[in-house]
Order: sequence, then structure tokens, then C-alpha cells
Amino acid sequence: MPINVTDIADAIVEALNDAGNASEFTEEFTAKRSYSLNTNWSEYTETPEVFVISRKEVNQPEDREDDRFEFGVGIAVIRKVANTEVDTIDPLLDLPRSIREFLNKRDMANVNSENCTIEVLFLSDELYQDSCLITTLGSEYWTEQ
Repeated sequence: MPINVTDIADAIVEALNDAGNASEFTEEFTAKRSYSLNTNWSEYTETPEVFVISRKEVNQPEDREDDRFEFGVGIAVIRKVANTEVDTIDPLLDLPRSIREFLNKRDMANVNSENCTIEVLFLSDELYQDSCLITTLGSEYWTEQ
């Protein structure tokens, strides 16, 4: 049976949680599969929450014998922050960077890793005066079947 994007997302969740239990990261977290994020920002805490999101699955026929499959998986690291000052945020990027390095060194579900991009954004809830740092990692994978 051909591999699909949910197989890769499941492998990432399992690998992150196994590595987290082995203290491979600077902060503790539990990775979870999800298709959407909780947008009630007041429910997040300073403890990072990690979500693995299946983003895309593309089949590109190469020739009559082989097909190239491309997959996209997103990882969101979300936490509440007191402010958006550089001295506050810079250290919080260590966890997403260590997740990226970890994933780049691992074979996920027997597919090839192409790249992993980190993006940073903030969301604020004026009513509750909450701000959340959302760091997303976009990972691309491919295989021929």
C-alpha cells in the first residue's frame, strides 16, 4: 500500500514524543496530530504545545513505471508570551529549531526529506490581553512508488 501524508504525520508524532521522553529537547512537550488549532488563545500557557498537521499530498507521474509523491507536514509550536521583545522571543525559538534539526536527521516513514522552513507569528486577544507565539515548521517530503 502506498504511503500517505497521515503515515508521515503519525511517524513524526511518534518520533517527537519518543525523543521528548528521552530528554532530547530543551523543553518538555507532547506532540499531537491535529487538523486545526485551538483559537481560544487564553487557553494556552507558557508551556509549549506542539501540533502536527497533515498539509498536502501530491502525486506527480514521472514515467510509466514510477510516480513521485510529495507530502507536506506542518508543525505548530504554540505558547503564551508576556511580551514580544527580542530578549523574550529569541530563546523561545530554540525548541522549534531543535525540532527541525531532529527531523532533518531522521528517516520519517521511509520517505526523503526535502526542506523545513520555520516561520514566526504572533496572535493577540485584546479582550483578554493574551499574546501567543506561534512558530510553524513546514516540512516537505517525497518518495517514488
